[in-house]
Amino acid sequence: PPRSTLFPYTTLFRSIKSFLALVDCFVCPSAFLRDRYIDWGLPQEKMLVLENGQPLGLESTGEAPADERLKVSFVALGQLSRLKGTLLLLDAIGMLPPRIRRQITLEIHGSSRYESDQFRSDYERVARALQKTVRTFGLYRREELSGIIRRHGWVIQPSLWWENSPLVIQEAFACGRPVICSNIGGMAEKVTHGVNGLHFRVGSPGDLAATIERVVSEPTLWAQLRRGVQRPPTITDTVEQLLAV
Repeated sequence: PPRSTLFPYTTLFRSIKSFLALVDCFVCPSAFLRDRYIDWGLPQEKMLVLENGQPLGLESTGEAPADERLKVSFVALGQLSRLKGTLLLLDAIGMLPPRIRRQITLEIHGSSRYESDQFRSDYERVARALQKTVRTFGLYRREELSGIIRRHGWVIQPSLWWENSPLVIQEAFACGRPVICSNIGGMAEKVTHGVNGLHFRVGSPGDLAATIERVVSEPTLWAQLRRGVQRPPTITDTVEQLLAV
């Protein structure tokens, strides 16, 4: 844009930074977010990474890891939108070979109340065409979260946006579930490919479909990645660290 149109923004950023100079410590829930602010100009020595603590009660219990159903059962949770990759996920399911689609199940839980009528129309249309594989649900209560995740072996986070520190990934890990996610931002930081989950190329339904097909074709992969999942900090853990600061 012309230099003249940038002037108000430059002035605004300088003003914001002058106030932020008074801050002693900035707390970020991910190294990705910290680095974004450092790139913007905040001092590295003032930046602290502190995970979002998870509530007690999500911890993994002793489900039988040999449950074959879990290995081919997927769930996506949270806000439903184009930016969150909801339609990309459905496109990926539609690209799977019929023999793979017949083996898997996908549940989608969440609300599209902040999205356009066009998005909701597209979502309902595609989900209806895939109803033999995909089941859709609306809003869920916090106390239902653990049960929803534990019904499935995999949590999918297909967002097109960077994400700072996705709570759904921490919630999945608290329940002992590996995550399939886009390979950018806070998602790629939280999920280590081949250790506690799998990455796919952001914005690519074809690559996500290939990842799901790999999961189905390698029956030992779920147990392997599940062993790599570590419990995230609890709210108590995070508060203790914050109070120390």
